[in-house]
Amino acid sequence: MLPIARGLFSSLRAGPRPSGRLLKLRPPPIAKSSSALGQFRQFSSTRPKSARYFRFEVDPEQPLNYRRWSTGTQVFGGIVVLSVAYYVTHLETVPETGRRRFMDVGPKFETMMAEQSHHQLLEEFRGKILPPDHPLTQAVRDIVTRILDASNLGSLKADSTLKQQAGTPIEDSWHADVQTREGPVPGSGQREWRLIVVHDPKIVNAMASFGNIVVFTGIIPVARDEDGLAAILGHEIAHVVARHTSERYSSMKVLIAFATLLEVLGLDVGVARFLTTYLLELPNSRTQELEADVIGLRLSAKACYNPEAAPEMFNRMGKLEQAQGARLNVDFLYTHPTSESRVKMLEAFIPEARSIRANSSMCIGMQEQFESFQEATGPPDHPALMNPLKVAIIGGGPSSFYVASRLLSLVPPTGTQQLRAHIYDRLWSPHGLVRYGVAPDHPEVKNCTHKFDQAAQDPRLKFFGNVNIGGPTTSSPSAISVPIESLLSKYTHLVLGTGCTIPVLHSALPPSERCIPALEVVHWYTNHPSKPKAPPIDEAQHVSIIGQGNVSLDIARILLSRPEDLKQYDIPERVLSHLAKSTVKRVSIIGRRGPYEVAFTAKELRELLDLPGVVMDPLQPEMLQWRGDMKPTRQQSRIVSLLERGSKEKAKGPGDGFKSWSLEFFRSPTGVVPTPHSVSSNLELSLAHTTLDAKNKAVPTGATSILPTDLIITSLGHRSEPTAHWYDPGLGHVRNVSGRVIDERGNVLKNVYTSGWASTGAKGVLATTMMNAYDVAQTLLSDAREPMPEARAVMNGKVEEGTLDELPDEVKRGLETSRVITYESWKRIDEEETRRGTALRGKERERMEWNEVERYLQDAQRFNSR
Repeated sequence: MLPIARGLFSSLRAGPRPSGRLLKLRPPPIAKSSSALGQFRQFSSTRPKSARYFRFEVDPEQPLNYRRWSTGTQVFGGIVVLSVAYYVTHLETVPETGRRRFMDVGPKFETMMAEQSHHQLLEEFRGKILPPDHPLTQAVRDIVTRILDASNLGSLKADSTLKQQAGTPIEDSWHADVQTREGPVPGSGQREWRLIVVHDPKIVNAMASFGNIVVFTGIIPVARDEDGLAAILGHEIAHVVARHTSERYSSMKVLIAFATLLEVLGLDVGVARFLTTYLLELPNSRTQELEADVIGLRLSAKACYNPEAAPEMFNRMGKLEQAQGARLNVDFLYTHPTSESRVKMLEAFIPEARSIRANSSMCIGMQEQFESFQEATGPPDHPALMNPLKVAIIGGGPSSFYVASRLLSLVPPTGTQQLRAHIYDRLWSPHGLVRYGVAPDHPEVKNCTHKFDQAAQDPRLKFFGNVNIGGPTTSSPSAISVPIESLLSKYTHLVLGTGCTIPVLHSALPPSERCIPALEVVHWYTNHPSKPKAPPIDEAQHVSIIGQGNVSLDIARILLSRPEDLKQYDIPERVLSHLAKSTVKRVSIIGRRGPYEVAFTAKELRELLDLPGVVMDPLQPEMLQWRGDMKPTRQQSRIVSLLERGSKEKAKGPGDGFKSWSLEFFRSPTGVVPTPHSVSSNLELSLAHTTLDAKNKAVPTGATSILPTDLIITSLGHRSEPTAHWYDPGLGHVRNVSGRVIDERGNVLKNVYTSGWASTGAKGVLATTMMNAYDVAQTLLSDAREPMPEARAVMNGKVEEGTLDELPDEVKRGLETSRVITYESWKRIDEEETRRGTALRGKERERMEWNEVERYLQDAQRFNSR
């Protein structure tokens, strides 16, 4: 049986607390570093009876001297008052969570203890410490450094006592080119951390104290992967960030004082020890563990690790404890909460962690760094494929191209391993939301298309645009139709990357000419092939946008910008002409919750605040007050800080105050009625006033109000098409587990996968989409090498020799008539759009419509045939 060792803040827990004396009147000397890292969780006993302190001496045969008793009581009372005063004056708030605690240990003590415990660790584990150039050490160092860098927590120090074989300390830098925008956690930004990886597979443990991190190799199998190990290391680093070690040193004094008080009052030493342990010490320890779980989740998410890995890892840890009989399934006997409690709490914080990850500057920087690393190192050494792979990918957005590029990088182009990846898109142009979802004035977001261009140069990858797989479509009327059965019979694997293309509507706001989904507006200013009508902004002075996400702020920014400021960007001329006729003077952005719950990012808000000639309606200070139990996230704090700034500033540039916008918090639409006889507005929007309940959900207060407006735009998110294959209406996207598509009974479908928003719903940024797609590609290859026997087959799984490049008949005919667009054709169109934009006035590009594309390609074909 594997023993489960634990430091004070280990990720696994030992059995019930051993009996024995728990209180000493002074801390024990640090004989071993394990006791230092153990953070004195077990306090020692009182002194023997012969050395016990008596309140006063009395002769049992003499009557009690009242004056001596009174003096002793006064002295004792004075000590109690001074102790309480000392305790109160040394209370502080944990910056990361807002919890109040007693702390009387300073930074100098922590620095001294860090150095002392580090040397003791080196001595204790001498002969077991892996060298810095060992692959496991390097892997752990990379994760630790990434977590530290993402939150500006300090740097991982190269220890001069641990040399590489070449004789030089290991390099400390990782992601040096990524500039984090976060401020440091108070007191930790200049901290120097040390890491030791101990080779002991029997110890399933990791621990951290005073900036020293120890990882035992026995924890690696439990972590399983990089994300799981990041969850463990994030938890341990969180203990140091929250200064739990120093808190425990401080709380020792409280425990000693409490035990002494109980003994002075005549309580038996055993009872005093029991009360001290189970009423103070253990509950506080469990609180610290839960606190470290939350902080660790935020730290790992900020470093762009998958937050879902944390509850999964703690669940595995709980099963391991259960299998080894390491503890009973109760809390009060132990220093750590049960795994069930920890998993439940972590799952409650997953949405916040996802938001942190989606908005992390580290994720954006990692995208290019990870791709560069892959190119530099080449494909990893994997077992050979059993059969050739022919993968059909439905959808031509970023996730599909990332899946394809990852497959190409993992399967070498030479040798016996054969691979083909064919991307099908109903739109005639590739890149999905990058082309038809990104705001025109955000050209930097489209830089990922260079990666897609590079992947398309591999002859094993083919793109076929203007091909609709499955049922009818209105988003691309010109597309040819191909039954999905045609793909299932010609490919070994299928990947659904169809995204979320259907807007979520508000039940109280049915679509009409003056109540339109945000997706229609976005498709209008990006020249989507569905050809939506231009919004009636030439007949509106006030626009109400329902929803407070990035898309809402994008639309508000486009509507309030001066057309001349947009001319340089990738925005069609007909859109600019319509914007020039706009009469919009005011935009209200409405949300049912408050400023701390908004879905937009600080970047989008800052751009709207800095818009020339536009002013923000000031918010009342009480609206921006924090009312939560825990400290707001850095993202929330930045947003509120910007709102405070915007509430004080005036509009910049010409036309000062000419246009304005506002954020309407705690409002939820209940209906809309036209006002044809009104001079000031076309509509009356009914709003219910809301507040937040204990679960942070918006609930009505009973109050209502009317907002006169001219145009309503609903921006409430998106879902996959209900006709999509294996769509789940409850989820709003394709049913899947880790990218593997499942049917309505929960059975895994063999060789069928999904990636991007089709698998997760409409959330996350390009970096998270890339990582999700890479995971799906890795899963696909793993399953190809070791098939899942329990999976239900819906595809043949094999292709006949010589048919790797064979296409469905419908696609062949479309290629012959130039109705199907290849990537080579797209690049010619791309060059033509860029040329047209440059010819106008040096703008980014001028987009073409399908009828123009057809004529252009036909002309090019005739020219080439001469």
